[in-house]
Amino acid sequence: MIISSLQTENNLIEIQYQSDDCIDDLFNCFHKLLILPQLPTHLLLLSNAYNCNFKITYEEAEAVTKLMQLLSNKCNFIKHAIISDNPKHTAMMSLAVEKLKNTYNYNLKLFCTKEAAHQFLLPGSC
Repeated sequence: MIISSLQTENNLIEIQYQSDDCIDDLFNCFHKLLILPQLPTHLLLLSNAYNCNFKITYEEAEAVTKLMQLLSNKCNFIKHAIISDNPKHTAMMSLAVEKLKNTYNYNLKLFCTKEAAHQFLLPGSC
């Protein structure tokens, strides 16, 4: 299960992964973002997968990366912080970071603490 919230004052969407079996929820979450009628043009995403052990295959990581690229077409700028303490997630998401590095408006970074992710997304907030 995924819990998400939108902080309207700063366009921050926080996605909290709540179980070890949420890869389908991850896809659904990105699909919902893609169809939002009033998606912020400057979007801040915080994906918190800390203490989650869901399994993600290379193919699934590739599919998520494609959804990220589609999302970049709907926004002027996206800053996306992913928090994880799982080395396998970090490795898979490093692939996404590499693929998105040439997407001029999608800035994706990986973090191991929520504080560091918030500092990246909202400088001066911590």
